[in-house]
Amino acid sequence: MKQVFRLLILTALLLNLIIPTRGHSVLAQKSFSCGDVSEISQLECEALVMFYNSTNGSEWTTNTNWLVTNTPSNWHGVVIDTGHVLSLNLPNNGMTGTLPPQLANLTNLASFFIQYNQVSGSIPSVIGNLTRLEYVWLYNNQFTGSIPAEL
Repeated sequence: MKQVFRLLILTALLLNLIIPTRGHSVLAQKSFSCGDVSEISQLECEALVMFYNSTNGSEWTTNTNWLVTNTPSNWHGVVIDTGHVLSLNLPNNGMTGTLPPQLANLTNLASFFIQYNQVSGSIPSVIGNLTRLEYVWLYNNQFTGSIPAEL
């Protein structure tokens, strides 16, 4: 009986149906979908997902609940009010990669704090279209090029 059980576990591991963690096995989580999020629009959710993916979110120092729960207000560094993302506060978080232009879809973003990371590339000019953006802290990253005139 133990051999059959072990064979089933091995088969499930090989098929990525089970993820081993600290000597225990847990069922693999369902993949994340913005269609399951109701706190913010799908467009804003997709902007957050693109931001996470383009800045290597799986390797951030702290990425608690990102793409795990369907409540972005519980994602580390995200502040939501009245159905919109108001703030991204992720300083000194081991971020790498580039900023995606989809950040422009966070139309109610008022503060964007990503200082002390290793984000590179150019600063997307579309960030200048965020008319409610009051605070932008991008220093101590690896940006190239000039600051867009839109900012």
